[in-house]
Amino acid sequence: MSTTLTQQSFLFTDITKPPLNFKNHPKSDRAKLASQFSAPNSHSNTSKITHETLFQVVWVENISMSKAVILDELKVLNGGSENSGVGADRLRFGNKRATSGAQPNPADRVIRDVVIDDEDQQQDGGNKDHHQVGNSGIQSSKCFYKLTLQDSQKNLIYAIEMEKLPFLSGAVSLTGWPIHLGSKLLLKEGTDIIKGVIMLRRNDVEFIGGSVRDWNTGLEERIIKIMEDEIKNIQ
Repeated sequence: MSTTLTQQSFLFTDITKPPLNFKNHPKSDRAKLASQFSAPNSHSNTSKITHETLFQVVWVENISMSKAVILDELKVLNGGSENSGVGADRLRFGNKRATSGAQPNPADRVIRDVVIDDEDQQQDGGNKDHHQVGNSGIQSSKCFYKLTLQDSQKNLIYAIEMEKLPFLSGAVSLTGWPIHLGSKLLLKEGTDIIKGVIMLRRNDVEFIGGSVRDWNTGLEERIIKIMEDEIKNIQ
C-alpha cells in the first residue's frame, strides 16, 4: 500500500462517525463515493449489493476450527505454556480435570503447531505483533473466516469467505486473526447476499486496510475471555 494511501485518515477512523477525511487519490475517491451507500435491507433469500459500498470489519471469527482448540492455541500464542490450555481438555474431560491442576496424559493433549517468527512484521495500522503463517492450527493460511461488517450507516451484516481471499491468508496477530478490527474494504456492485449473509469472492471484494486503534487495544485478552465464557456456557 502506498504512503499516500496509508496516510488517509478515513482508514484509521470509525466510518460511522463523520466527517471523514478522504484525500485526493483514486482509491480514496472510490471509498468516498462508496461510503454514501449501505448494505441492502432485504428479507428475500437472495439479493445483491446494489452499489459499490464501503465497509469496516468489526469482528472476525475463524470457522475452520472448534472454539476450544482456537482458545488453547490463542493462549499458547499469547505466552502461555503448552500445558496451560484448558479449552479442548475441558470439553474432552470435563471441568474436573481442567480445573484440578492435574496434568493430562500427553497422548490425550491437543496437538498444537505454533510457529512464531521473531522478526517483527508490520501490518496496516502500525501493529508489529504478527507472526509467520504456519501449516496448521490458527496460523494456517487455509483457515476460513466469517466477518461482521458495518457500513457508514451503522448497519451490520455477516460475510463469509466462499473462496480463500489473499487478505485473510496472511500472518496472524496475537488475536489469531490476519487483519485488524476497523480494516476497510470495498464490496462491489453485484456481490451476492444469501439469507442476509454476504458471499465473499475474490472478484467482489477489494481490501483497503487500516484499523481503528481503540478497537484493537487489549483485543487478544478480550477474545480469550469471550471464548472462555462461551465454552463454560456449553458445559
